Amino acid sequence: RADAGAELGLRLAGAIQLYWLSRDLGELGHRITMEALARPGAQAATSSRCRALFAAGQIGYFTGHYRDRQRHLEENIPLARTCGDRASVAGSLVLLGHVRFAQGARDDALRHFEEALELAREAGDGAKLHAALNALAELYRGEGALDAAAPLYEESLALQRGRGERANIVISLYNLAAVAIARGAAERALP
Repeated sequence: RADAGAELGLRLAGAIQLYWLSRDLGELGHRITMEALARPGAQAATSSRCRALFAAGQIGYFTGHYRDRQRHLEENIPLARTCGDRASVAGSLVLLGHVRFAQGARDDALRHFEEALELAREAGDGAKLHAALNALAELYRGEGALDAAAPLYEESLALQRGRGERANIVISLYNLAAVAIARGAAERALP
């Protein structure tokens, strides 16, 4: 065991989460992240633990480890607030909002999405802002509140064009097309 092994394990878990998911190695990523969080010395309230908890929540979100996902996100939010990491709070709130919505707690989801949007704006984190805008817009679109959803999608599209994020530009365009179709204006959905 290396000195500072707990801290290094947490840092690795937080840094490599997207690799696990993009390579379809979510189960391996989940196991390694859980091991990093459980190591002796890894329980201190640090920014590394915060990022690892977010990673655990995100990996759990995509791999179906629902109880772990919710538990880690609920632990991460107050820790991230303590660490002053608004972007991590915002990301965790978006994921927790999806969890609560899937559990039928629409008002909780709405509250989480709205707070995430505010924090992502304050943090200036484009990725978290995109996630919060789309989460809130999806909730509204699913309820048929197209006039509330459309400006959120439009803001996300403008943000992603400014960042050059092609994949997210496509997502935003798709969502705006879905709004146009739902409004009966399918011709607006065409290129």
